[in-house]
Amino acid sequence: MKNKRITALFIACAATVAALPAAGCNKKGNDAPPPTTDLPSHTSHVYDRKVTESKYLKSTATCTQKALYYYSCECGEAGVDTFEYGDKLPHSFTEEKAEEEYLKSQATCTAKAVYYKSCSACGEKGNDTFEYGQVGEHSYKNGKCAVCGQDDPSFVPNTDGFDFSLSADGNSYTVSGIGEVNVTDIIIPSEHDGKPVTEIADNAFNGNKAITSVSIPDSVTTIGVSAFFSCGALTEIKFGSGVKTVKTSAFQFCEILTKLEATVAQMCAIDFKNQFSNPLYYAHTLIENGAAVTAINVPLQVDKIGNFSFVGCNATALSVHDGVSSIGTYAFKDCVELKKVELGNGLTTIGNTPFAGCELIEYTEYENGLYLGNADNDYLILIKAKNVEIPDCLIHDETEYIMGNAFKDCVNITAITVPLKVSYIGTSAFYGCTSLKTVNYLAYKVSTTYNATLSTSPFSGCSAIENITIGARVSQIPKMMFRKCGVINLTFEGKKTKLLAKAFGNCANLTKISFLNGTKEEWNKLGKANDWAENTGDYVISCSDGDIAKS
Repeated sequence: MKNKRITALFIACAATVAALPAAGCNKKGNDAPPPTTDLPSHTSHVYDRKVTESKYLKSTATCTQKALYYYSCECGEAGVDTFEYGDKLPHSFTEEKAEEEYLKSQATCTAKAVYYKSCSACGEKGNDTFEYGQVGEHSYKNGKCAVCGQDDPSFVPNTDGFDFSLSADGNSYTVSGIGEVNVTDIIIPSEHDGKPVTEIADNAFNGNKAITSVSIPDSVTTIGVSAFFSCGALTEIKFGSGVKTVKTSAFQFCEILTKLEATVAQMCAIDFKNQFSNPLYYAHTLIENGAAVTAINVPLQVDKIGNFSFVGCNATALSVHDGVSSIGTYAFKDCVELKKVELGNGLTTIGNTPFAGCELIEYTEYENGLYLGNADNDYLILIKAKNVEIPDCLIHDETEYIMGNAFKDCVNITAITVPLKVSYIGTSAFYGCTSLKTVNYLAYKVSTTYNATLSTSPFSGCSAIENITIGARVSQIPKMMFRKCGVINLTFEGKKTKLLAKAFGNCANLTKISFLNGTKEEWNKLGKANDWAENTGDYVISCSDGDIAKS
């Protein structure tokens, strides 16, 4: 009886358990229902499977988003969370929207407005374009359409309405401004009210952005300060034969100039006040008689080449005849294509670094020096040291000119000899040669063009110089030549050398002067400027017949 009751109780319990829901998910394979949010709370599906079948697809891929699928359970049931899969679709640039954000170019008188096509799905701008609307109106300026060049039928040109001012003597006029002139290619008149036009005033056309070319008549002699300053559209200049002076910065910032029409002879004679006075600085091309000047052959009637005469010119060759006596400061500066240079034998003065920036010049090389000359003398002019690191440099005996800055900052040179035939030493020729100890000065007679200032004299900054020997044939030491160098011992091998102003001024270490080939009387009669040795040490002059103390 007891066993029957136990058996009945077991059967009842088993029936109760069978009626309860399962503790795990009921696997249904691929027959899982779509996702639902009201699953029984006691169900324990795990949605961690990434199955990319269509029944789990939430949304297809677009150009901005990949396809989205629902995570699923191992039983096949889909969950709520999603994952991305695959690639985005390419944009479809087929949409044509004539809206500001898609505008590529406005309509002109020759073309409709152009827009970029956009993606039909997301609106992103593509590369393909379409036209829309109508062509625009002509944009007339100074008688022509700025787009297509068509003439303005209503335009009335005014070519002679410049502003003028009468000269103080009442005999001529100066162009002082553009006035009512409304053309871009301007021609300065040679007369106004029956009197010649001789000048273009300071700032006359300063900042004019319309002028594209200027023709200056033969009557004009002077172009004023900043006369065409920052004329940003100016491309061509024609100088009349009368132009003699072009003042400071007359053409500065005329950066798209392409040519200057003038003669080589005229360019040599014009007084350009700085590099920005010369249109060639920007234009580069000089036109003479309708042809570009590729070789500058200085005409026989020219005896001087002025300052900044050909600055920036693109000529490749230069020939200077014997009749030219001087070459001005920076005369050929930045002639970057200049290669062949032949200089005449008649030079007496040369301005500061006339060939600065001419890196293609083919020099004659000798003992670490670079020279220019001619068929008679390859070593006529010592232009510069080959490099500033040179330990020594023997100047050729046939050299007649040592250019300004020739040895500037050659810090390793310890000795230098200035040969007999040297007749010119330029500004700061040995400036900064801080190791230079010995100078043998043999030049018979040197002329100078440097300013009489400490910073520009040939040996300024040579503080290490100890010994200077003046050769027997030296006729004079130019003013300022050795001012404020470190010389201690000064030796004269001759007895007729004149000493010009401040020749050894401010040589604070100078304590001994040897004049052994001359007597005390000859020393006292020697031609000396009163200040030839001002502010020096208490030197003693040793003569053949005794000593003289500094007075």
